[in-house]
Amino acid sequence: MQWDDIPPVLNYLIVHAPGHPLANARGHVRLHRWLLYRRIGDGPHPCNWCGIALAWHRGGHAGGALVVDHLDGHRANNDDGNLVPSCNPCNVARRRTRVKPDEPHVVQRRPDGTVRGRLRAVEMACEWCGRLFPVEHARLKKKGDGRFCSHSCSERTAAVGPRASASGERNHHAALTEDAVREMRRLWAAGGITLTELGARFGVSKAGAEGVVYRRSWKHVT
Repeated sequence: MQWDDIPPVLNYLIVHAPGHPLANARGHVRLHRWLLYRRIGDGPHPCNWCGIALAWHRGGHAGGALVVDHLDGHRANNDDGNLVPSCNPCNVARRRTRVKPDEPHVVQRRPDGTVRGRLRAVEMACEWCGRLFPVEHARLKKKGDGRFCSHSCSERTAAVGPRASASGERNHHAALTEDAVREMRRLWAAGGITLTELGARFGVSKAGAEGVVYRRSWKHVT
């Protein structure tokens, strides 16, 4: 059989392809594995997230085994562009903290600096400069985390005091004005508009709009 020829699909997850390098004793291969193998071949291939070398295995997720990751998190979306090789640890980490393309996120790195994956985050406004920046959900539970976008902003506040911080539209980095914030909250309270639509109307992300209407940012605006 030529592996460019689509074999019989038993269901949306499994194809019947006896003799395929990844087929089990029954001649079955998971569809997403069959499709990615057809595109990238034998390998070895680097993990899309951390770069470690991977090899195809018929079964199991042993160290160094290549698994298929769906970029958008939808296991039924087997479009070629949605399938990438991944090591099992990165795949598991992404399943637990799956990040959608339009969501704010922070990059998780290993001690050697290589990328481990992405973690879902919330956009917060820096208490010193007013700039929106992503904060991992887990960090919000720690006292002091999520207040400043950088160490330098934290040091400046410590040096001159929080009252000197330039908040809201007084800071030149701010994406909104106080009037715009009030209008966003008015529109949200009136209903009939989604956070995505609200953000697009005012030039901020969905997470940025959520921070405004739920008063995680621009808290000083009444």
